[in-house]
Amino acid sequence: MLARLAAEAQAVEPLGRWAVGPTASMLMRIFTGLSLIGVVLAASPALCAQEVYERSGNIYFRHSNGKIEALTSSAHDHSPALSSDNTEAVFRRELRAAKFDDDGVYQLWTVEISTKRARLLLNSIETGREFAPFGTPDFSPDRRFVYFLIREAQTSLKVMRLNRNSGAIDPVVFGVSEFRVVRKGSYAGYIVACLRKWAFAETDFSFVYWYYLLDSDGREVGFIGREKTDMERFFKALANPK
Repeated sequence: MLARLAAEAQAVEPLGRWAVGPTASMLMRIFTGLSLIGVVLAASPALCAQEVYERSGNIYFRHSNGKIEALTSSAHDHSPALSSDNTEAVFRRELRAAKFDDDGVYQLWTVEISTKRARLLLNSIETGREFAPFGTPDFSPDRRFVYFLIREAQTSLKVMRLNRNSGAIDPVVFGVSEFRVVRKGSYAGYIVACLRKWAFAETDFSFVYWYYLLDSDGREVGFIGREKTDMERFFKALANPK
């Protein structure tokens, strides 16, 4: 339509010896066509990236048309992650925060986007001190596993993996500060983790945290970089392969 209207706008009609621009009837047709295009564009909602997020202790889902829908209402929910197929979210529920002499009460939940049906995966009251508090859960690309962080020591964490079919919980990697599951590309199902490493100097040594690519069982595959921007650059390259 736009090509046809542009061609008409360039048309001229002879009037005696002179060439003039579009006639009044042609201008009317052009403006009418452009107005119709504007109405169609205005009526078509802009597509948004689907996402889950936390606000005031509740989990919300943003649809592709921009509509926002509440998935939970407990006022205790945090750290949501959306599955690769946008059908399910996993999140952490903090019923009582941990203190010096109290491990608190933490839970891991999933919720279906379409039905809002929630399912309890883990409860710290049942698992005991070993698996509390839970933090930053995430799905494997096929949703068979849920990865999450637990406290390993005062200054580091470890990544755990929950098999949703069997209920088995296995350690994946120790001494991390953060992690992220690779969702697509040739490394789908792998993990990028910030690992604690020894840094030796001439007269001293200390810990550093650098980013590594790990397979799904926590084995090192390659070095990503020393900064978080290196991890972000890695995921950007996966999302936009050349």
